[in-house]
Amino acid sequence: MKFSHVFLLSICMISFFAGCEKKELDSPYITIISPTRNQAFQDKDSIQIKALIKPHNASLVNSQITVRDKKRNVIAAMNIGCACAGLQVINLERSFIYPVKKTEDVMVEICAKLNNGETICEQVPFVLIGE
Repeated sequence: MKFSHVFLLSICMISFFAGCEKKELDSPYITIISPTRNQAFQDKDSIQIKALIKPHNASLVNSQITVRDKKRNVIAAMNIGCACAGLQVINLERSFIYPVKKTEDVMVEICAKLNNGETICEQVPFVLIGE
């Protein structure tokens, strides 16, 4: 087998054994408004995270915001419960402050669990600038 096939098979096996549900990245149903792609934040700036979720033909059960560094370490995580049954559009707004020692490329990921069992996600890279 080629390396790429072995890698994909490994990922599928890990997902199977971990009991992961289907997760759609770059979902057309989530729009991250802030941060914008590659936006830079200075040390001690309040980082505003804003997004719209439009759960097409489903209801939102729960959503989560996760910010990770390049090594996939979690910098911030927010689990957001929702009494959103039947809402067509859900506005998410959260902020956090993260002290930065050096400039880091990071990624915000917003995932939403729907009442049909599907999990949809959207990711946007941005930059934290240290002193």
